[in-house]
Amino acid sequence: MSQMETGEYYSQILNEQSSYIENLASELEPEQQYGVESALRQLRDDEIPLSQQLPSSMSRKERREIIKGYYSTKLDGAERLKEYIQTLVEE
Repeated sequence: MSQMETGEYYSQILNEQSSYIENLASELEPEQQYGVESALRQLRDDEIPLSQQLPSSMSRKERREIIKGYYSTKLDGAERLKEYIQTLVEE
């Protein structure tokens, strides 16, 4: 399976965004940092990766589309979190 079909590609992007967000959050108050860390854990961590939850009978195209949609939502959430932190840092 390709990295697109397993979600590794998107997971790597999400991890890079998470690192950037963690660096931004280092300027916040401790309780705000905790909230950011909690939100990042929810975005990043999956008990069971989505690729392992999909049936093996699914076509490669369907698998890629589902994984792309799943991670697009997570990446969008990370982007909104980053924007929120930037507003807090600017205050």
